[in-house]
Amino acid sequence: MTGKVIIVTGASSGLGFEISKYLAEGGNDVVLACRDKEKAEDAVTKIKTQYPSALVQSMELDLCSSSSIRNFSKEFMRSKRKLNVLINNAGAFVKGKNHSPELTSEGLECNMSSNYFGHFLLTHLLLDYLSQTATIDEESRIINITCRSHNKIGRWYQKDLESLDPNNMQLLKMDTYTDKQAYKNSKLCSVLFTYKLADEVKAENVTPGKYYKNGRPSRSSLESYDLELQRSLWKNSCKVTGIRGSMAAGAAFDNLSLKD
Repeated sequence: MTGKVIIVTGASSGLGFEISKYLAEGGNDVVLACRDKEKAEDAVTKIKTQYPSALVQSMELDLCSSSSIRNFSKEFMRSKRKLNVLINNAGAFVKGKNHSPELTSEGLECNMSSNYFGHFLLTHLLLDYLSQTATIDEESRIINITCRSHNKIGRWYQKDLESLDPNNMQLLKMDTYTDKQAYKNSKLCSVLFTYKLADEVKAENVTPGKYYKNGRPSRSSLESYDLELQRSLWKNSCKVTGIRGSMAAGAAFDNLSLKD
């Protein structure tokens, strides 16, 4: 991949930084979308030091703030003529206090807000722009980064996790919150969202949402294939983020995928 305009959220460190550096090295125009402006600029400097000709810049994006997400989207569309790839990478593991969830200033549970709701809203706001790019460059991509913790069945530390309750997905009901359950819910929602989004735009030559593990197509958790859960989550997410229920776009996406 080269010559593409790409957004990477949570790109100031860790996996997001490495993804951004790799894409910049390949000749792409990469936007590091980060909450901390200073760290983001440091990341840009590191990449440009290693690759002086790299097209890379930082933009402020706080996924726990709907106003920040909306401002980012508007600023991006004013400054860039297209968007080929959106990589929803940013994530956090936020521990609550006294067995109660930590909430954002907008009253959302922090894990769900930073790991899922923020990306849900961001994707919605940029979808038409991705669609317009697809009409020019023949494809656009949305990649959601998740982890094995979306599966309640597996390792020893996941043995006490429950299925996602669509009526209590933020664990705000009394005595239902644990930080591990909150994190698992947020990562599962990313998988459910990937499959449902592919279904929403399938009228226009969309490759179905795919789950990749170690670079190869794989199967996600059994829970993630629950169509009723996908629909319920979509409806609740639209309500939480204040958007319309449909994301149908006017052009083709080559790939709606999810990486583990």
